[in-house]
Amino acid sequence: MVFWRKKATSLPDVAPEFKLRQVCALADALLVFYRTRRNPALGQKLISLNRVLAKRESGCLTEEELRELSYSTIEAACEYYQDTGIPFERMKQIVTHERIYELMNKAIAEGDFPKDVQDALNLIYKLRETVGENAPNTIDGEDRYAMLKVDIANLTDEISRSLKRTEELEEKAGRFSASVLTPAEEKELKQLKEWNIKKAKELLILEKRRDDSQIFVNGAQEGHLDILKTLDEVESDVIRYNQAREAEKNQERLNQLNNATNLSLAGYGNNKVKRLADEATARLEGMREVQADSSGAAADREFTELAAQERLKELGGGDGGGQ
Repeated sequence: MVFWRKKATSLPDVAPEFKLRQVCALADALLVFYRTRRNPALGQKLISLNRVLAKRESGCLTEEELRELSYSTIEAACEYYQDTGIPFERMKQIVTHERIYELMNKAIAEGDFPKDVQDALNLIYKLRETVGENAPNTIDGEDRYAMLKVDIANLTDEISRSLKRTEELEEKAGRFSASVLTPAEEKELKQLKEWNIKKAKELLILEKRRDDSQIFVNGAQEGHLDILKTLDEVESDVIRYNQAREAEKNQERLNQLNNATNLSLAGYGNNKVKRLADEATARLEGMREVQADSSGAAADREFTELAAQERLKELGGGDGGGQ
């Protein structure tokens, strides 16, 4: 199994790990982008960072840019699933690579995961790695498609304004049998007609490129949604296996504790333990009775003393000789 493992490394080893973190972050963002049906804010963040990457020889984002991308990713997921009430940190565990990669590292450390589970973890790793490594090309396609739509909208507006001016001049010229257009207007009308034809051809080309680009974009979305479906199913199975495995281990630990306790008690014998407990109880009851008798005797003595004083008062009409 070839998994990513977080570890303390020397400086020369930082770059490969950082590169892998970037691949994972791009994969997370792109998968959430398609999961949320093309969240606009996340899409714009991906496009802007991809343009930055294209200009850098290192091909790496900065730490701050990675954090921003991660935040935008989780924020898009929280917005899409806002009715669920899932908090930010929990959403981070669900929609990113972190939870499943922790399992990968655990599988390496413990070394006793079944082969089927190891194969499933490898599949998850390769799918996410593939998405992340191909993210720049995918985002380029999204970028081109978005730019083409903007270009088409702008050119359509320009042509519409030109056609409106053309119609105004043609209407003016058609009101009378003889042209009433000035030489400048006639020249303008001729230029407008030529410009309209030229721009209409450009618009057709742009629309064809947009349609071709849309095929790529739609295909990318369908492909990533298929990958998401596979990831969700496989990751869910692996997580359920790990939960069952942990529950089984906890039960084993509990059984071991119970067995150890029973063995310790067996050394004394149940009758002996019961006898010791009975003796301790009897001693406690005896102490309570002694305390009760002692308290009663003191109370009786006090009562007798008071009664005697009162009787003397009755007989002698005095204080009974008390001081």
